[in-house]
Amino acid sequence: MNARELIAHYDSVLAVDEWILGNPVAWTVVEPMDGPHSVQQIGDALSGVHDFHLEEVHVKEGMEDDEESPRIFLDFYEGGYFFFDTYDIIGTQERLASLLGEGSFICGIRWEAGAVRRRLFHSADGQMQMSTTNVLRDPGLEETAALAENIAAVRSAWQSAPGRYQDSAFLALISLTSGALLSSDWLNSTQNAFVTENL
Repeated sequence: MNARELIAHYDSVLAVDEWILGNPVAWTVVEPMDGPHSVQQIGDALSGVHDFHLEEVHVKEGMEDDEESPRIFLDFYEGGYFFFDTYDIIGTQERLASLLGEGSFICGIRWEAGAVRRRLFHSADGQMQMSTTNVLRDPGLEETAALAENIAAVRSAWQSAPGRYQDSAFLALISLTSGALLSSDWLNSTQNAFVTENL
């Protein structure tokens, strides 16, 4: 999908799953430079002591019942994998990026509870390349910035056909860059929840 199609896709996702916008949710996409990572490799990196497992949990129900349910969902796509954290109030996304950053491209978006505030970031090989709160209007995103071509495509698509949600532009940028895609079907079904004591 191109930028305009992705923005339209995420407009439809957020229309169904608007709960994302008012909760401390984070989506973190990891693209290893050295080839695919297995569940075992990911688990070893995050747990440090090989103490992890996967549980089948309904994503939205995991959000609604966060005190009892695992909160970090793991899924793979062609080119990498992503985490969807339904209760990121303790900076889990930053730790995921730190633990998995070496030898990887990582991008993600995080929302804060109580206000529709979001932050998008992109790092490569453990080094932060970009962090912004407004992809559509941030004047600091110059032509030399990481993801400049994709940012320009998203901005152009937004200016010609503004979406219902600004967040759709953030999500579209991540998908345009990585190839990873979130859908309402995924968010409203049972997925693998990653559980480790060290996160």
